[in-house]
Amino acid sequence: MLNEIKDKLQRQVQKNWEKNNCKGLAALCTGAGKSKIAVNIISDDMHKGKWLLIVPTEKLRDENWKEEFSKWKKKTYYSKMDRACYASLSKVDLSKYDGVILDEAHNLTEANSQPFNELPSIFFRRLKILALTATPPKEEEKLEILKNLGLKIIKELKLDEGVKLGIVAPYQIIIVETHLDDIKKGSPGGSKKKPFMTTEFKNYQFKNRRIQQIRFSGKPVPKFLYLDRMRMLYDLQSKTDAAKAILKDIPKDKKTLIFAGSIKQAEELEKKTFHSKSDDKDLKRFQADKIKRLSCVQSLNEGHNIANLDIGLVVQLNSNPRNLIQRIGRLVRIRDGHTAKIYILSCVNTQDEKWVEKAIEGLDRNNITYTSIKNYK
Repeated sequence: MLNEIKDKLQRQVQKNWEKNNCKGLAALCTGAGKSKIAVNIISDDMHKGKWLLIVPTEKLRDENWKEEFSKWKKKTYYSKMDRACYASLSKVDLSKYDGVILDEAHNLTEANSQPFNELPSIFFRRLKILALTATPPKEEEKLEILKNLGLKIIKELKLDEGVKLGIVAPYQIIIVETHLDDIKKGSPGGSKKKPFMTTEFKNYQFKNRRIQQIRFSGKPVPKFLYLDRMRMLYDLQSKTDAAKAILKDIPKDKKTLIFAGSIKQAEELEKKTFHSKSDDKDLKRFQADKIKRLSCVQSLNEGHNIANLDIGLVVQLNSNPRNLIQRIGRLVRIRDGHTAKIYILSCVNTQDEKWVEKAIEGLDRNNITYTSIKNYK
């Protein structure tokens, strides 16, 4: 039954794409089979030719997509296809290709999309483009990029719609409210020339007040002030301590993925890590079910398939709702009896609380509950 639902959805996407002159964006929740749609199209006799696959990371390019084609017994098509990352897209000569797959298409920017704009119209008109994402962009700049490439949304399936269809697992989100520490002087304040230690509460009040004063004066707030406040929130010791309390409450046999705010925080919460400064040894062990806990920062936000995940602990979010949907997507892979459980830490009366509320605003409120960190200590 599940396979029939997904097959029907995937066929509909391909049909819609073909009706739109073989250009379009499929905005489908994790688990809907976006990769399978690409495999189907590339291996379809109607769409023979030279294809290019664009992805965000080398791991996706060299491992995940190779596995995807192998799973559907289409490995020869993967071998014939050229592959590149978004970081090098600006150097690609697109006139050599008949079709392009844009995986995680929200990574398109004005800079890396220039090769499409520079193509002579005769080449661009015949170029087939399939864009894939679970999180369609909402920013005006990104929407304009998609529009210029003729990439209208040919099919959208949101997370909660996927749950109703039964193609992704149901989920529960627990917002755990924390507070800034106003006792310990453990937060670095001041400047490089005159550093001092203060409490989290006083440090945040100072940084936030500087921003608000400039805003109320009608002047533009320097970007570094927002970044300074953000970095402080990303590395709160009070949040690290709260996460430790929650982890004590999670059974050790539950496969748990921790999303930290910084590398320092990730390594303090769990010795087994995967981040920009680590190798992938622990990730491979986690994928193989040889360890039950892994801590990361943003490295696993998109594109990675990790089987049998039970619980996610999101220590830090930002203002982009896309990041939460991507993280939930790691956990909602369908399997018998599975309901994904996601803890999100929210530091009340700070910008962090606003980020969390923005991130969950498009989700079914029936799946969200609030509690206090006091219940875990």
